Amino acid sequence: MTKSIYHQIISAKGKEVIRRKKAEGESMHQAPLGYRNVVIEGRTVLERHPRKYRLVQVAKRMWQEGVSLRTICRVMQAKGLRTKKGKLIRRSSMYLVVKQR
Repeated sequence: MTKSIYHQIISAKGKEVIRRKKAEGESMHQAPLGYRNVVIEGRTVLERHPRKYRLVQVAKRMWQEGVSLRTICRVMQAKGLRTKKGKLIRRSSMYLVVKQR
């Protein structure tokens, strides 16, 4: 079944808006751990979280040095690093954090 002309036009306009916003540097998703979404002049952009960004960088360095995820999680929990919902960070989430660019 093919899309109607109306749906094709709406789809094309939506894709163009998303492409333009990305080109202007606007954030389109929830900010990763260590960052936060901030609205500046009507645009949502990523900004480093003052405290969490530093902790995430420490966790990444620990991972590069060969420290286990379990140990990294314990250290980060002791330093107060929590998920966006305020929960303790788990190994699966920490793995995603340390593998980010």
